[in-house]
Amino acid sequence: MKIPVQLVSLLSEEPINELKEVVKHSPNSRCRTRAPAIWLSSEGFSLDQISQIGDFGRDAVSTWIDHWEPLGIKGLSDLPRPGGPGRLTDSEKPLLIELAAQEPRSMVTLRAQLANLTGQRVSPSTITRLLKAAGYVWKRIKKP
Repeated sequence: MKIPVQLVSLLSEEPINELKEVVKHSPNSRCRTRAPAIWLSSEGFSLDQISQIGDFGRDAVSTWIDHWEPLGIKGLSDLPRPGGPGRLTDSEKPLLIELAAQEPRSMVTLRAQLANLTGQRVSPSTITRLLKAAGYVWKRIKKP
């Protein structure tokens, strides 16, 4: 059943400025997309109008508004999603960084050493993601 209008309460200057900052500077593209929808809602645009303007689903806009009311700017971000447990434990992750520092150019060697020491076979993308999260810059250098 369609609700004719669902509005965010009228926003003061401060939240509008926060939404503008999100649009300009947020690294999260979803937040940059959702912020104008919240502002349009506060200006009195209906869900259908916002959906047409932004080419969004009506239910998606309604969800964004529902999250905005209690959470504010934080409500623009995606909720955490469940996932499986990581292959490496928290105590094994520093070992990965140490091994990467010893042999920084060979993913094959790094994977083999990690498998020998931990018993875990980890994909190259997982290794790259874990190293990046730890602040380690992994550069794959291809031989000519």
